[in-house]
Amino acid sequence: MRTQVAIIGGGPGGAASALFLGERGIDSIIIEAASFPRFHIGESMTGWVAEKIRGWGLESAMKENRFPIKRAGTVYGSSGLNRYDVPITARVAGTERRQVETWQVRRSVFDKMLLDVAVERGARLVHGKAIEPIFDDEGAVSGVTVQMASGHTTTIEAGAIIDASGRKTWLSSLGIAGKKERGGYESQIAVFSHVKGAVRNGEFEEGNTLLFYREVDHWSWFIPVDDETVSIGIVTPASYYKSMKETKEDFFARECRELNPNLAERLADVELVEPVTATANFSYKIPEFTGKGWLCVGDAHRFIDPFFSFGIHLALSEAEKAAEYMASYLAGELDDADPFAAYAGICERGMDTVQTLMDSFWANPLGWGYMLHYTDHGGDVLDMFGGRIYEEEPLRALVSMREMVARSDRGLVPVS
Repeated sequence: MRTQVAIIGGGPGGAASALFLGERGIDSIIIEAASFPRFHIGESMTGWVAEKIRGWGLESAMKENRFPIKRAGTVYGSSGLNRYDVPITARVAGTERRQVETWQVRRSVFDKMLLDVAVERGARLVHGKAIEPIFDDEGAVSGVTVQMASGHTTTIEAGAIIDASGRKTWLSSLGIAGKKERGGYESQIAVFSHVKGAVRNGEFEEGNTLLFYREVDHWSWFIPVDDETVSIGIVTPASYYKSMKETKEDFFARECRELNPNLAERLADVELVEPVTATANFSYKIPEFTGKGWLCVGDAHRFIDPFFSFGIHLALSEAEKAAEYMASYLAGELDDADPFAAYAGICERGMDTVQTLMDSFWANPLGWGYMLHYTDHGGDVLDMFGGRIYEEEPLRALVSMREMVARSDRGLVPVS
């Protein structure tokens, strides 16, 4: 079996990589061990992602799957009364910033849909577990060994590899990419589930992301994923979680009652429809994630605390950039020892921007909201949330946010 690019992982990063490669006439094979659909969190989309979905002609499929329409994110203060909105905007192909509608998605449905589309449009899907890449005498990728679902091992010849394995961080775990380093939020834990019966207030808020703040590093997400179901996640310091000495089910139920009064009212009469899951060490970074014939996309090299729901955005935007650089590499235009160094630099710049958005919020949530709504930095903030995170010259709001973080050292500034 032979392909130009072998893609490890069939989630959004892998499926999008195949779609973007296909647009450039590049053949790919997606290697995926899991059976789809499968449960996953990270259900929220930016305006930029919505425009890509529409560009692929998938808007009707999104409607058929009845994914909730998202028009904004809303942050509620610790009292549950004060709030501010972050409208969904996008700039597409150099156009002016405009407000757009995007979606929340049930990942089990969306991920399978996107993978199926990638296969329909030319990618080949191999059900199996990628074992290790194969390198030629010059140290460049020449293939990958795969343990097939049937149990036997086969070799796929490939001119390059994209690691889209997500939090499995396949190439890092093999010692080929750099060693995983814990990020600034490594002491947190997330406890989450899906529920039915949650209260959504008003038509505008019906499909929006709601974030309920309690204190620094202690908050909850509320993300509608279909007509009836809402994804609820509690994020707290791991030390706090351990100190409560509760089962994850009891911890989740109590936090839903106590974290924020507005959240408690919405969840007064809900039914769990997925098991309660706990995930620790949310944040990490892999410093070296490109090499001769290989690169990593999205969570395969870095994961940032999910407060602002950039997961799908980063996976798709990096997949698009990966396809661009892969095309140049396969054409023989990039022959350095690390031909994807420029790609890595762009990805790091974008990830660093998202990290600053996060850090500055925790440094001063009230000041952050004020900057968005009452200063001339507001347009920059909306642009960053719309996907403008890769600028070589940092936006003025980003500079101010960095200064905010430096002044506070992430100290607590409460939201009332």
